[in-house]
Amino acid sequence: MSFDRTPIVQQITMYLRDKIESGEWRVGEKISSENTLTQELKVSRHSLRMAIQSLASQGIVESIHGKGTFVLTNQLSLLTSSRNAITSEDFLDVRKVLEFRLAIEPITCFLAAGRIGGDILAMLDESYHEMQANIGNSEEFVKHDLMFHLEIAKASQNHLLLGALSEVFDKTLRNLELLNVLYGYSDGLYFHKKILKALKEKNAVQARSIMEEHIQKAINSLIQ
Repeated sequence: MSFDRTPIVQQITMYLRDKIESGEWRVGEKISSENTLTQELKVSRHSLRMAIQSLASQGIVESIHGKGTFVLTNQLSLLTSSRNAITSEDFLDVRKVLEFRLAIEPITCFLAAGRIGGDILAMLDESYHEMQANIGNSEEFVKHDLMFHLEIAKASQNHLLLGALSEVFDKTLRNLELLNVLYGYSDGLYFHKKILKALKEKNAVQARSIMEEHIQKAINSLIQ
């Protein structure tokens, strides 16, 4: 089965809901695996995860790390109006946040590489290790992810860049947590490790390039 591209996450969500409402996936049962669903629907893993998170936010399913996703209820009509549901507007907002970050974070990283001190490098090391320690815990992982990026902005010694990034993070925390669900843990750790290495080497060009690649890959994931 394949879908039109717009809006792909909503279409996947409706497909999953139909499976539950029809009784094909019963309450308490585990739904098909990510590998099975991505092959069956011909969609990316990122888009599938966003759709599953949409159902989880409505209390329809529960994802258990290392075990899979389980159906909690088939009474979907009672949950349709949930104010916590992830909407197409949320999905669009994630992209807007990433586009903003793409505009300012590579240059922030470039400036930081030439101005960073040992104290901030130590903070970046700590944030990176805390991210590693919180794989599977999205809330804590995102908190330390944000600290990593804010410390880089602080190292740029440009209060306007730091202020702008801090404000965006404060106002869009929910979307950043959704982005973690979409993007996963491994890619984030991969890029953060490379960024940290470039900053330690004070290689401004490489630091900027890796940051740009990191954020652009997340944007690309949204449209796959």
